[in-house]
Amino acid sequence: MTLPLDRHALISAANGGDSGAQYALAASLHRDGQTAEAMQWLERAAHSGHLHAQYTWAARELSGATPLKQAQASIDLLRKSASAGVHQAKRLLSVVEAWGLKGAANWELACQLLMDACEAGDPGALREAGLLWLLNNPGDEAAVRLVHAAASKGDSIAQAFAGRFGFGDPNEPGTPPPRHQVEPHLRVPVDVPLKAPRPMLSAPKVVTIPGLLKAWECDYIIARAEPMLAPSQMIDEGTGKPKLATDRTSSTAVFWPTASDLVMTHLDARMALAAGLPMRNGEMLNVLRYQPGQEYKPHFDVVDPAKAGSAQFLAEGGQRVRTLLVALNDDYIGGETSFIRAKAQWRGAKGDALIFDNVTPDGAPDPMSLHAGLPVTQGVKWLASKWYRSAEHW
Repeated sequence: MTLPLDRHALISAANGGDSGAQYALAASLHRDGQTAEAMQWLERAAHSGHLHAQYTWAARELSGATPLKQAQASIDLLRKSASAGVHQAKRLLSVVEAWGLKGAANWELACQLLMDACEAGDPGALREAGLLWLLNNPGDEAAVRLVHAAASKGDSIAQAFAGRFGFGDPNEPGTPPPRHQVEPHLRVPVDVPLKAPRPMLSAPKVVTIPGLLKAWECDYIIARAEPMLAPSQMIDEGTGKPKLATDRTSSTAVFWPTASDLVMTHLDARMALAAGLPMRNGEMLNVLRYQPGQEYKPHFDVVDPAKAGSAQFLAEGGQRVRTLLVALNDDYIGGETSFIRAKAQWRGAKGDALIFDNVTPDGAPDPMSLHAGLPVTQGVKWLASKWYRSAEHW
């Protein structure tokens, strides 16, 4: 069906129940900056059965537009879109299934959905499957062929990674191995033995884990994060909501489900294992970039229960009891993590993790956990950050 180009005719068709017109009208309004009205038409198109509207609406809802616990109806729409063959929906649904956002986590189904997207020729899915295979089988030549196939289809991250695994010519079009050879290698996400934690401080309780992430895993996180960077925010303790703040001058990328993938999920699960808390207790992975002069002034990661906005924040999974940081690079000067009252600093090598408690054993905010990200004086610092709650956050 050919849609009318005239806005008035498009509105008329949309009001008449034409889901294609509703979706086109939403796109047109969004381009014109009329976001609120655009979202109303997008939602109508999704509920009218437009497959791409269903995916787009679900992607919006799973990007922080609504709390994940309230996104169940959107996940149902996403499943309809994926069942009808929309490969972007299958990739997003693979993350939903791996996280267990509606029902128990199902890694096997997540990998099946990813392979469906691979068979549809989705470059990002091919890259994701190849790197996921390499997580479990480092140096496997067939896995590298998947990455090369993604690179030949224009995936920029695959192009950046294709030459670093030592097999074949990354400039030659890759032929991916057949599905039945790939799926057995995409195992459950947590299967990497961790090195023993090294105690650093007792008050606050701080440990380090060397080499939690491999160098290429750090580079992958940076590559995925860089296009999403935005000014960093802090929790406004008066409202319980994020806000821009001068105390934190870095840039941040937040990995909501829409931004994630199964490689990121694998790494997120490893971080949760290192932190000793369930993935569901974790807030979204934050990736921080500090340029010269940027810093995070002394602060607590906990929210003060006495503040006006704390009730809503704490109702969404409880207090931030633990923080995990991973150094994603080490070619910069300055930028140490400083525990102010303990008079101690940490600067990890690439892939090293720092884990510290923000509360005392009885659950009260620990005044010794006051810390800062000192200013970077040269180069650029990249850091992965996870806050873990006392109960399920999503």
